[in-house]
Amino acid sequence: MTQDLAKLIRAGGDDDAPPLVFIHGFGADHLTWAYMAPAFATSHCVWTLDLPGHGSAGNDVGDGSVETLAERVWQALDGRVSKPVTLVGHSLGGAIALELQQRFTADIARLILLAPSGLVPMQNSHLVSRLPQLRSVEAATEHLLDLVAVKRLITPPIVDYLLASLQFEERREALAIIADALIARTHIAKNVPGNTVLIWGENDLVFPPKLLDQDALGIELHLLSDIGHLLQAEAAQKVARLVADRLKEIEI
Repeated sequence: MTQDLAKLIRAGGDDDAPPLVFIHGFGADHLTWAYMAPAFATSHCVWTLDLPGHGSAGNDVGDGSVETLAERVWQALDGRVSKPVTLVGHSLGGAIALELQQRFTADIARLILLAPSGLVPMQNSHLVSRLPQLRSVEAATEHLLDLVAVKRLITPPIVDYLLASLQFEERREALAIIADALIARTHIAKNVPGNTVLIWGENDLVFPPKLLDQDALGIELHLLSDIGHLLQAEAAQKVARLVADRLKEIEI
């Protein structure tokens, strides 16, 4: 049986420019990068994607593990995206980026991780487990408000978009499989490349950065005050500038 791969989406840039791939988090889709990815099209060949069980991708997520999702992402990239590639991953997408770097070290130029899973233990796991069960405007609004410190971002259209993404039971079932696997996962990455960059909201309730052993990892960390888990939305311009600065360092 054919497995559902990540759905790769071209976001701009020249074919021969350095490749840059954005990987979204749990319950999101490629549009989470709508205000960021296009800004890099003048300097990079930019790609976004929808993970299996998300957006326009299919609902076959296998066992829903980070390892399985990483394999599906790499199969989608292979042959279409040149190497080495820089990966920008948020939350679950960060864990997938870390897994890909471990497997395909020579093909990964650099990791830029936003509030990634896999570097600190998950806290408040109900923020993950309840997402596939959201059915009302009130419940979806409460869920989204818990993920951000900048509360004004949670508008009725954002809430409606989340509920629309859950309209089919097959999608809810796929997300529940991923949620269970993510919650059960206790792996904490130790061998993180020294040129990895972390960008994190200080008020993140899912993966609190205060739990990070930065000295042991020895990697660059940027903490954003008064920002929660969805930092690419809460502080889009600041995050985009940080990413752009780090990418320039690669090219120098």
